[in-house]
Amino acid sequence: MIATEIRSSSPECTLSTSFVEQLLSAVSLESYAQPLFQLARSQTNCDLLTIFATRGSAAPVCLMNASTADVPMHDTAARAYCERHFRVDPVLLRVLPFAAQDASVRVRYHASDAGDAAYRRDCYDDPRLAERVAFYLRTGGGWTWLNVYRRVGSGEFSDLQIDAVTAFARVFISAVLTRPPATIINQLDEASALSVQEREVLRLSLEGDTAKVIARRLQIEPSTVTTYRKRAYLKLNVRNQRELVAKRFKR
Repeated sequence: MIATEIRSSSPECTLSTSFVEQLLSAVSLESYAQPLFQLARSQTNCDLLTIFATRGSAAPVCLMNASTADVPMHDTAARAYCERHFRVDPVLLRVLPFAAQDASVRVRYHASDAGDAAYRRDCYDDPRLAERVAFYLRTGGGWTWLNVYRRVGSGEFSDLQIDAVTAFARVFISAVLTRPPATIINQLDEASALSVQEREVLRLSLEGDTAKVIARRLQIEPSTVTTYRKRAYLKLNVRNQRELVAKRFKR
């Protein structure tokens, strides 16, 4: 595993005008995951793109998961990571806690770097993923990170392709953070059972905001936030945020 801190004052990699135009076109679509993946693939020849977010010690949430084909194994791997394997992820345990406050982190990670056998099996060996390049960005008191993967037999990422991840990762993360929670909730709330207030509380919760922060943003009491969240969970037949995201994966 190779981890590199990227300071906010570091020279930024640049994106071409054409790439930015395609990015703006992609994120304007209702279903933007596959177009964003194709953009990432054009720069890195990746086989899979995922975006995760976490706050403090909370379990991560998968905000995006797109690949060269509709491979259910990738959803299975993402769900396994969010439910249990994040607890043994060496990047979360040994790299991010010690990163400078003004730094983002870029990681190059091979399947062999996963010391925990179950983590390596579920998240690398079974989906046949050999290498990952990730860019971790501090967001909302936690981290949001973009991963691009190469499958076994696809070769390794070149230095230029790794630099490309640094160039587009911040933009992708910013774009996806604007509405992934709504995407998840829309998939679950097909009958529009949730009230406007319940949907907004869930959206902000999935972005990582605490009840106090949500209350301040919506100008309501923290106890009211808790009530809306409980009602939404009841309507969606889940007990907590982790089950909410897991239910989305099972659809």
